[in-house]
Amino acid sequence: VYIEQRVAAMSTRSLTFDYRVLGADDQGKDREHARGETVTALLDLDPASPGYRRARPIPDDLRAAIEVWLVASR
Repeated sequence: VYIEQRVAAMSTRSLTFDYRVLGADDQGKDREHARGETVTALLDLDPASPGYRRARPIPDDLRAAIEVWLVASR
């Protein structure tokens, strides 16, 4: 059994991760056992900020690093 994780989408303030749990069936062929998705947001965690605990834009340098892992929809 193994898990695939992909960056499925990226918006201005959030990322969507796609997960698949794969493993061999009775004939030894890989098959999908489960699928899931998580949407995460970049938050402002500075208590002194007026945007505290609100989503903030993903900085360009972080966006560029993540885009390498972005995959086309299945």
